[in-house]
Amino acid sequence: MDRRTFLIRAVQLAGGVAGLHVASACRRDPPTPDAGPIVAPPAKPYALQFFTPAEVPTLEAALERMFPSDGAAGPPGAQAAHLLEYLDRQMMEPHFESLHRMMRTGVLYLDKLAMREQKQPFAALPAAAQDDILARFQVGAVRGMTFPQQRFFDTLHSFGLEGTWGDPKYGGNPDKIVWRWAGIDPHCGGHIYAGCGG
Repeated sequence: MDRRTFLIRAVQLAGGVAGLHVASACRRDPPTPDAGPIVAPPAKPYALQFFTPAEVPTLEAALERMFPSDGAAGPPGAQAAHLLEYLDRQMMEPHFESLHRMMRTGVLYLDKLAMREQKQPFAALPAAAQDDILARFQVGAVRGMTFPQQRFFDTLHSFGLEGTWGDPKYGGNPDKIVWRWAGIDPHCGGHIYAGCGG
């Protein structure tokens, strides 16, 4: 199964995620290779509200490995989908206050592990080394770490999915870039695969 098919099926299964609003969406014909890549609009200035500038490189690197771009014809990645902005905004919501300590500590521990094993911060590691660390966090396999690795990974990944497929008003998916890549029109009514009257 290619990544496009996987992502469209994933968003169908994740339709209950807050802010997605895709249950009544429908799909137009997908972009053709001749149409060229779907380009995000120029990024608007965004002032961090929760994360610090020092935490940004680690978060951006982790999100980019979880949600990479597959090239010109592939899906928009973390940077194009503005996932850091989405995550930062969500951390300011009162109902996510209980996650603050874990999210900050998780960023710190990604860097600590990278420094311990590779003598470099997480963001400076090659992609394969970043993937190795994230894969161990995903299954809680970093020995000697009492921090809830799996919960941190799952939380970061869940927010990434929300930001990727959610309504642009929440900070991710700018200019509906992901919806446009997947051929989803959230305003035409009907099922996600129903089409818009042919």
